[in-house]
Formats: sequence, structure tokens, C-alpha cells
Amino acid sequence: MSSSKKLGLLSRAPQRFLTRRLRKLTLSPAFRSKVHLGSLSFYGVVVFFLIISSGFFGLIPSFLKRETLLDITAPLFKGIHKPFEAVRALVGEVKDFIALSSHLKDVHQIEIEKEFWKAQALHLNRENASLRKEVHFGGQEDSIFATFPEIKKTTRIIARSGEFYKHNVIIEGGRNESFLKGDVAVTVKGLIGRLTEVGQRASRLLLLTDIDARIPVFLADSKHHAILMGDGTDFPLLTRLQEDMMKPSPQIGEIVYTSGVGGIFPPNIPIGIIANESDGVFRVHPFVDPESIEMVCVLPSYRPLLEDVSPGTKIQDGDSF
Repeated sequence: MSSSKKLGLLSRAPQRFLTRRLRKLTLSPAFRSKVHLGSLSFYGVVVFFLIISSGFFGLIPSFLKRETLLDITAPLFKGIHKPFEAVRALVGEVKDFIALSSHLKDVHQIEIEKEFWKAQALHLNRENASLRKEVHFGGQEDSIFATFPEIKKTTRIIARSGEFYKHNVIIEGGRNESFLKGDVAVTVKGLIGRLTEVGQRASRLLLLTDIDARIPVFLADSKHHAILMGDGTDFPLLTRLQEDMMKPSPQIGEIVYTSGVGGIFPPNIPIGIIANESDGVFRVHPFVDPESIEMVCVLPSYRPLLEDVSPGTKIQDGDSF
């Protein structure tokens, strides 16, 4: 045998020895039961040991080329790569779920805020409509506010009296809004009363139907002057009616206005109509139902000039109270 053949046999001896040992090791049942690998993992281990052995001795088996090794290991790498891809996809889905959950919380919070602002807008819309109605917004020339533009404030009723003869309410606003005792309260329909007590943040409003109410008035058609007196009912009385033989008698349905005599109540504020007459006593049906209103407008009390008082008109104490 030539020396070159002997050298070749000697160089391949360690490789053959390792190959035989690997076959015995990898094919043994004990090894399989301990490792618990699938078929892909099993062959992968074989290839792995071959790669290690070839690298350790600095030799590559003659029957195993680089291209062949690449073809053999590619499925292994692909199989190993799949679980990592699955884990990466799962992690991505978890991140997406967390982000989506956070986004849903933000959307829920936005929905709550949206409902809140929607309720606020509806409330302001109703309040705006109520205020427009109270001030007769829209340019109507016959509105009483065209005559009295100096409205101190439009405010709401916050409490009502429960007494039978005492007809008064508590309104929001007082000295903080420059309210004064004697200021007049009206609605778009007409007079409702005057302020008798003024606090810092609330005031008492005496209604024209109260037993203590006294309002100088005149009748629109017959031009008679009188005092409207509350008696605790819904229909106050016309008293001290100054009838003039030269004027027609008061008629049912005639409109009653404030006269402005004596101050306090500005003139020409509508109050109501003459509803009935019994034994020469006239009762007035007010335009404003105190039980149905929620808001009133406060006007400054009236301070008449001397020429506003008709000659010969006798003003008595308490006529405007």
C-alpha cells in the first residue's frame, strides 16, 4: 500500500470513529426517550454534530459539500424559525391588543365627555329659548321691553310661598346685581310684582295678587284711573275707581295698565283685563300666571317727573304699595 493511501486512511479514521459513535448514540431508544425531539429535531441534532465534528478537526467530509449542507440545514433553520415567528406575532398581537384597549378607554372617555357637553348644549339651548321668549327677542315693536330697555337682569324664581293669602316668591339675585327695594318684575306678558326685600344674593318678590299689593292703574279704553288691590285670590280688585261722567263706564274685557302715578311702577305696563263685575266691583284677570313662570326680568323702579302727574290727581300714601 502506498504512503499516500495510508495517509488518507489515517486522516479519515477519526471522522469514521465519530460517525459510528453518533449513529449508536442517536439511534438508541434511551437517547430518544430522554431528548423527546420530533423527527425534524432528531435529524437536526445529527447534522449539528456533523458540523461540529468537521469544524473541530478542520475537515469537511468528502461526501458532504457546502451546498449539500446548506440544503440539509435549510429546513431545520426554517423549522426552528417558525416558533420564533409565532412568538413574535403573538407579542405583536398582545401589543396591538393593549394599544386597542387603551384606545377604547380613550374613546369611552371621549364619549362620556361628548354626552356631557351635549347635555350642556341642550340646557343652554333651552335657557336661551326661554330668555328670548322673556325679552320678546325678534324685533316685535309691541314688546314692553321696547319701552323699558334698561333691564337690570333676567333671573329665575328659586322658591315660592306656600301661604294662602301671601303671594310672593324668592328670586335669584340681590345687591350683587344692583337690585333695590321697589324694583319692578315683569315678563313678556306684563307686570308680575315688585321687590320688597333685597339681600346680597336673593330677593323677595311681592306678586300683584298678594293681599298687600297696591298698584296705580288706568283703563285703556275708558281712561279711568284706579288702584289695583290684591286680596289673596287670582283676580285682584279695582278700587278707588275715579269715574268721570264725561268718560264711558269701564267695560268687561278692557285692558288695565300701570299708570305710573306715585312712582315705583313705570307707566304703560300691561297687567290684565277686566274679567267680571259684581255690585259695582270689578275684578282683573292678570296676563301673567305666577304659577307658570320660572323667570322674570327686573326693571329699575320708576321716578316720575312733576309733569308726569296729571293736574288734580291726588296721590295718597300707600297707593303704590
